[in-house]
Amino acid sequence: MSMKLGVEPALRVAEFEYDFAKEGGAIGNITLRGGKLPIGALVLNAFVYVETAITATGLATVALQINSAGDVLGATAKASLTAGAKLQGVPDFATIAESILVASTPKGVVAVVAVDALLTGKFRVYVQYIVVA
Repeated sequence: MSMKLGVEPALRVAEFEYDFAKEGGAIGNITLRGGKLPIGALVLNAFVYVETAITATGLATVALQINSAGDVLGATAKASLTAGAKLQGVPDFATIAESILVASTPKGVVAVVAVDALLTGKFRVYVQYIVVA
């Protein structure tokens, strides 16, 4: 027999999108489309699906973050962001220490473009989370 303390937390999935045709590819921070994760969201897993290859004239990298640098995906070279690529994010159900807590304000996912500007590309980020507060 199990004891319920209230509504059981449900695993939820939020989707975020980067599209060069809409956001451009300048070096710096680009907020992805897809809304925000609510306060109390505990991110347990994240992954990226690249629809259109990321290209740049130089050695561009893309990192993804919610709270701090690379907490969703560390800086990843454009060579790894080819069409059809599937990338595992940092939080990956392996350990709770990798989880990301949205503590004080709702947050979205931000792409951090570094080294060189992007020329093309489109990818989606899927974030699995539960609400703990």
